Amino acid sequence: MADIPVPGTVQLVDATGTSTLQHGKSEHDIILVPQPTNDPNDPLNWSPMRKLNSSVWQQIWTFFAAMVISGLTPAYLLIQEETGIPIGDLNTGNGLMYLFFGFGTLLTQPFALNFGRCPAAVI
Repeated sequence: MADIPVPGTVQLVDATGTSTLQHGKSEHDIILVPQPTNDPNDPLNWSPMRKLNSSVWQQIWTFFAAMVISGLTPAYLLIQEETGIPIGDLNTGNGLMYLFFGFGTLLTQPFALNFGRCPAAVI
């Protein structure tokens, strides 16, 4: 019974060097999970520069998404004068936008895992 692995677990370290699975380039005892394919579009096969480029663009997009939401805050006094909406209500609306962005991730992430990123992006 002790020799049976727990379902859903994988071997991450090959201390004996007997595994035929693909290992890391710098640490030869680390097994790569998931195993990289030969596809050049597989992120595990990307060059370090391409990985850095992808990461930087994700961070830029996230920064601008947050900036667009918060960018209206300096104009609250002008909006209050024009519309008569109290600043507290404007602030609550801004907080609700952040809240729904957070909850939206909880809904779209499982969908993206099941059906792919493209259909999730369309929704």
